[in-house]
Amino acid sequence: MVGSGSFAHVYSYVDPDYGTKFAVKRVKKDIDERDLQRFKQEFEVLKKLSFPYVVEVYRHDEAHNEYRLEYCDTTLRDYIATRNRKLGFAARKRIALQFLHGVNYLHHE
Repeated sequence: MVGSGSFAHVYSYVDPDYGTKFAVKRVKKDIDERDLQRFKQEFEVLKKLSFPYVVEVYRHDEAHNEYRLEYCDTTLRDYIATRNRKLGFAARKRIALQFLHGVNYLHHE
C-alpha cells in the first residue's frame, strides 16, 4: 500500500507483462453504496481525460471494486518539499506552468 484516502487504498505493483509499475486504487471494505458510486464515477470521468499533466487511468475491475492507473512515485507537495532549497527559478516556473496547464485542461473538459 502506498496511500489511502477517504474511501479507497492505493497499492503499487510491477506488471510482469510490461515491466512497468502501476497503481491500483481499491475501495475500502466498509464503503457505502453512495461512495461506491462516487468511486465508479471518478473512474469514468478520469477515463475521458488525456493530458500530460493529469494522471491516466486504464481499466476498472468491477469484481474487485478497483481500477488501474498511472503510478506516480511522489505527490507534487512532497516533490517540492524535499527539493525546495535546490529548486531554481526556472524549475519553479516549469512546475507552476505544468500545474496551471493541467488545471486549465480540467476546467475546459
